Amino acid sequence: MARPQKAGLDYFPFDVGLLKDNKLRRPKMKYGYLAIAVYLALLTLLYSDKGYYIPYETQNEKDDCIWYVLDSLQGKYQPDADTIAEVIEELVACGLISGDRYPKNITSKRSQSVYYSATVDRKSIVIDDAVWLLSLDEMRVLSEKHIYYLSKVSQPNNEVNRSNNEVNQSNNPQSKVKKSKVKNNKESKKDIDKDYDCSVRAHESHADIMTKMCVAPTVRIALEEFLRNCYFNKHIVPNEKLTNIILRLDLVYGKDEAAKVASLKRAISGNYFDIAEKI
Repeated sequence: MARPQKAGLDYFPFDVGLLKDNKLRRPKMKYGYLAIAVYLALLTLLYSDKGYYIPYETQNEKDDCIWYVLDSLQGKYQPDADTIAEVIEELVACGLISGDRYPKNITSKRSQSVYYSATVDRKSIVIDDAVWLLSLDEMRVLSEKHIYYLSKVSQPNNEVNRSNNEVNQSNNPQSKVKKSKVKNNKESKKDIDKDYDCSVRAHESHADIMTKMCVAPTVRIALEEFLRNCYFNKHIVPNEKLTNIILRLDLVYGKDEAAKVASLKRAISGNYFDIAEKI
């Protein structure tokens, strides 16, 4: 009998700029080191259990979460349960925990993006749509190979397929000849193929754009880092904007790859969502 697949993660990346995140400023001013300690304990529980969220709706779920944090903070200056609950509320208020899913669940786009990236190679995964925050565009920037992304992209085509089958069934009673059924199936397939092609074009990836525009490898790496930085700051770069950035880099710097990379690095270090060069 196959062993059930683990839902959570065995480890998670720690952003070196996390402790200096501006969102933590207010919780640290109010609760000091405790704000950081509680946040890290929550991340450990989130990633190790469900992988991308903590259930927090029922009283039992709240108690389990708070007691996990308390157990993680055992020691001389251990806080009480009420203080932990207050810190969690403050983390929601500052945006480190998503207010869109709280108080039913504790999660965030940052934690979900980490989970998504860490599970790209999994062949099977269960994700609750009611909890998930990442859009198709946001998932596409991270990876187009994730099984969850592929299932979401294919849904419209499946719906078209089902609707076409229903129409064919209703319009094809058993008394009709086989030749008529084959004709209807061919016409239905043409419609499905047409819708599929439109869906593929609509979901053109950033990687496809960089390939079509012949972006040099070193510049491409810097662009991907720039896009990830934009994403982790909750800012999506549309395809049109990415195209514009590549064109501006070409017009300003020509074939100077080092200058293009330097421009993108300046944008990353300044947490900008665009390059400074104008045409």
